[in-house]
Amino acid sequence: MNNRLVDDGLKVTIDLHGYPVDESVAIVMRTIKLASIRGRSTVQVIHGSSTSDYDQTNRTIKSELHSMVRNQEFNITNSLFFDDYMLLSLPRTPGGDKSSISALDVF
Repeated sequence: MNNRLVDDGLKVTIDLHGYPVDESVAIVMRTIKLASIRGRSTVQVIHGSSTSDYDQTNRTIKSELHSMVRNQEFNITNSLFFDDYMLLSLPRTPGGDKSSISALDVF
């Protein structure tokens, strides 16, 4: 994906490849908050396959985000996990600012 963030008005897609774990978590939190405020229904987080987390010794973006979803640390209503990305459903928010979310808003 050439763009790190794509907002089509319904779904926001963010690509975290190359970002450190803590920064990635902050980016996802900002994206979820903005997407919810602006009435988006879904956030797609591309985190990579993170094969190094299988032995549980390396903290990866994938393992950290999956753990946060399981521990209900995000304001989401549902989640789907795939090998290199996840889909997060957001609660419905009426009205509000519908303007497009840009990479500058979250990165």
